[in-house]
Amino acid sequence: MANTTDAMPAIEMQPCAPGERWERERQCAGFDEGEISAAIAQHWDFPANFEHALRHCARPLATPSNTLSVVLHQASRLADHPRPGGQALTDWPTSCVEALGLNLKSLAKQVPDAERLNDISALQAS
Repeated sequence: MANTTDAMPAIEMQPCAPGERWERERQCAGFDEGEISAAIAQHWDFPANFEHALRHCARPLATPSNTLSVVLHQASRLADHPRPGGQALTDWPTSCVEALGLNLKSLAKQVPDAERLNDISALQAS
């Protein structure tokens, strides 16, 4: 395993397609951010099913998993998409869509516009 400090430029390299960062993290550091999040969740006594979902969110169908890990996987892919909106759903892995029993055509109509999600004007400054 390489020094993780030395691995950061390779992990952070752009462009980075949704889901690609997890692969880079495993190649360069030997683990992914989901596994780190799971270790933190375990330390703080989060429920076991939540820890499991975090640990497997990068590859939710590689091992017996739960629905929450697939949901986290898909949410992360949507958040990392350069144009997170209804069109981004077409890039979701078919196996994950099927595992969740989603109708992408119907769901695409409900995904808010990315610009609306970035509006922080209603937040008060502290």
